[in-house]
Amino acid sequence: MGARALSAARGPRPPGTLAVIALLVAYLAAAWGFALPMPFISDDWQILARVRTASFGALWGGQDLLWRWWRPWSRELHFWSLSRLFGPREPAFHAVSFALWVAVLALFFTLARRAAGPRVAAIACAGLAALSAWSGALLWAAGVQDLWMLVWVLLYLHAVARGRAWLALVALAGALLSKELAAVAPGLGFAWALWVSRARAATALRRIAPHAALVTVWVVVHPTLRDRLLHPAQLDVELPRRTESLVTTAMRTLGTLINLQYAPHPQAGWAAAIVPALPAIAVVVALGAWAAFARGAAGGGATGGGNEATSGGAAPARARRARRSAQADAPDAPAPPRPAMLGLTWAGVGWLPLVLPSIDWHPYYTLLGAMGAWLAIGTWLARRPAVASVALLAVAMLEPVQADTPVWSFSASLYQRRQAYFVGRLRAELLRMHPALPPRSRLYFSRVPNSIGLGYSWFSPAFSVWYADSTIHGGFWSSYRPRAADGAPDYFFRYDSSGVRWAEVRPGAEPVPGAMRMNSRWREDHAELAALFARTGDWPGAAGEYAKLWSATPESIAYAYDAGVAHEMAGDSTGAARAYRAVVESSRSTPDARTFARAFGARRAAIRNGPR
Repeated sequence: MGARALSAARGPRPPGTLAVIALLVAYLAAAWGFALPMPFISDDWQILARVRTASFGALWGGQDLLWRWWRPWSRELHFWSLSRLFGPREPAFHAVSFALWVAVLALFFTLARRAAGPRVAAIACAGLAALSAWSGALLWAAGVQDLWMLVWVLLYLHAVARGRAWLALVALAGALLSKELAAVAPGLGFAWALWVSRARAATALRRIAPHAALVTVWVVVHPTLRDRLLHPAQLDVELPRRTESLVTTAMRTLGTLINLQYAPHPQAGWAAAIVPALPAIAVVVALGAWAAFARGAAGGGATGGGNEATSGGAAPARARRARRSAQADAPDAPAPPRPAMLGLTWAGVGWLPLVLPSIDWHPYYTLLGAMGAWLAIGTWLARRPAVASVALLAVAMLEPVQADTPVWSFSASLYQRRQAYFVGRLRAELLRMHPALPPRSRLYFSRVPNSIGLGYSWFSPAFSVWYADSTIHGGFWSSYRPRAADGAPDYFFRYDSSGVRWAEVRPGAEPVPGAMRMNSRWREDHAELAALFARTGDWPGAAGEYAKLWSATPESIAYAYDAGVAHEMAGDSTGAARAYRAVVESSRSTPDARTFARAFGARRAAIRNGPR
């Protein structure tokens, strides 16, 4: 018996399904556990606001779709169900996403084991689990759309592998109602029939014909897909565009397989990124090494007629030649599966949508194809145990490095964690300052940290979720416009980067000395607020702010002049006269200001005696 065969025979058994799941849970806790309380970000708020008052029937309709995507299962129904069970609480949403992630990896492992055996399946599963591309699905509650799609697609492939025709159609329907990328699933079913079941191409096509028909029906029924692909201008909405060349897209897609989609340069340094991640790295390496050095060979799985025990170089060359001779003498015997070809075809089909011009590239878009790619990689690594262990160590170490690499993309890990940090602080401080708000309140924010969403129309629903009131809205200071006198208040806030907090800038009457002690920029803040009111024609508001600034700093006669102008524009003659009198009497006033102030009486008389 050869040395390699002897080593394989004496090794441990390959990890079973329960062992793989246990290691996946351990890795999830070590690598992603920090995300459990992570605040909602980005699209989450619009979805939560949409489903907050929606009926069950309204979840399935195709009218007024968010971002023109129809995903009633993974988006509307998912958020609707969890928000009614747990309220808009992040831990519940992330916990379900975590459970779906484990389900995805477990389904992939059992499917890969069926095609290639437990060693290949475990190695591929370890590599797939260590991808940083999962950040889009695990850090972002709305990323559950990809998790649901992957669960349904894998269930579809399991049904195809077992010949369960109706179950395959049900699973495919669930995948299509979760994300449009699932339209490629029949191509994966064809690949399975071709490379694992070893059916002829015509037979494989007949098997997946009902699935292709279902996709065709879905394309016809989908409210926006045809226009999105063929006539995007008709949607009257800004659609994403692929902003990179196909070469760059291909390089980044391949880079996701080893966590090199972006050039690694962790902002905290390599050691600071890797050391805290050592427990997660150890889990990945343990799973991969266990499989790589396990007893048995790396070849085909259970569907391959038991050839796993003798293929892949573990048997002597003479035994391999004898097996090939026996297969040649028995041409009707079922051919062994070809997991490498399955994996490569799977990757190509899964990545096919990335070439569409209407899809911009993001790492989590590559996950479906990455499953096939890692299946192919696993078949190669399973024959090289030492190389497999080193390769998985490198991939696992690059995950935290990639996660800490600054990338200006909403799907990047660091970007998402930064957004969650600032949004979480805003919510906590806002609810501390104002636990409740009157209906129709408006919130305005200044000096907002870049790219956290705050101030844009799609973020405004966050305030209606926080206060359970759809009439409350928020935006930048620059979006302020005077409102009709309906009694509802407006609130103004400015981010204080030096104190890492939000400071409220209160219009109107307030205890000025105390406010100035609490806010070192009180004067600058209210001067900006007064200028905002003046620019937007809110002259009563501007007059109140300039008058407040004048009373707080009487030596600044310019505020008296501005208060006079604002009072005059607001039609408050008494307030204007008082302010202009101070301008005329002050030695600090400029000649032009004094002249303008003296002319107030004449201007008022002209208005009073004007045309009747």
